[in-house]
Amino acid sequence: NFPLYTLPSEFMNVVCTQLPVFVFLLAFSTTESGYFSFILMTLNIPISLLANAVLDVFKEKAARDYRETGSCRNAYLETLKKMIILSILPFVTIFLIGDDLIRLLFGSQWIGAIEFLDIMLVMFFFKFISSPLTYIFFIVERQKEDFFWHVYILLTNILVLYVGAFMFENILLTLKLYSANFTFIYLIYLIRSYQISKL
Repeated sequence: NFPLYTLPSEFMNVVCTQLPVFVFLLAFSTTESGYFSFILMTLNIPISLLANAVLDVFKEKAARDYRETGSCRNAYLETLKKMIILSILPFVTIFLIGDDLIRLLFGSQWIGAIEFLDIMLVMFFFKFISSPLTYIFFIVERQKEDFFWHVYILLTNILVLYVGAFMFENILLTLKLYSANFTFIYLIYLIRSYQISKL
């Protein structure tokens, strides 16, 4: 199933990651685009490092459980609890003093990115929690379903960016639509990965 479903899904994932950057450059100023890219980079790097560390453990345990018992729900629930616990301190800290952290660590020239951070924080919270758990789609061989979810992600991503950036020409509205859409997607992934963890 890799060339049929997983490869196109990964390609769409790359497109969805890069698309908002190009849209922001096209529709808004380079400064605003820079703020958006800055927040993406600043939060994505630690999220990816932590999530990948948890994923390595989760993959091994979930795959073994599923192979032996036909269910990886226990591994799912253990990892979900671990991700929630890991997320509490950093996300609460960012929520409370994120503005001060940006000024302290990166300088006053990035103060404009603070509003972007506030809008996108909930999206990144759910991204962090759901990231390792979505691997269940591969463990239980639901690559086809994952492919269709990626089609949905790509189409809705294009839609919200078009509405916010080109119809309303409002960067904050675009950010809110973009973040709300991905928050919804991460929630759906959490629900579906839980449902298929025991078939």
